[in-house]
Amino acid sequence: MTAMTPAPARRRRLPVLLLAGLLVAELAWADIRFYRVRRDGHLETLHLVRGRDKPGCHNLSSFRKVHQVAIMDFAWCSLYRKPDCPAGEEITAYWKKKPDRAETRLTEGSRWFLDPEGNLPVRSWRCER
Repeated sequence: MTAMTPAPARRRRLPVLLLAGLLVAELAWADIRFYRVRRDGHLETLHLVRGRDKPGCHNLSSFRKVHQVAIMDFAWCSLYRKPDCPAGEEITAYWKKKPDRAETRLTEGSRWFLDPEGNLPVRSWRCER
């Protein structure tokens, strides 16, 4: 009988481990990505941006020129011209191929453009779950 007691305990641990794994995977997917247009017209990902996967207000180390933003698994994100995400300094972004969709709270997706012709300076951003 003692040989059978570990099996039910193992069956109970499996769903708990699966749920824990899904929760960790869910938290790991949140991200905001910044892209700029190079002189040759190609997009380049801005690297070395800390806190991209965490909610809240984040400052860039200096002004960064940004053309396009991609948001994954955040309820919304906003970009700002000044540090510390001050109200009234939000940057308006446009959904590609729908220029009438101008927003300061950007929802999930990869088609948010700040300027159709080039890059705009960004100093901070806020994302919320």
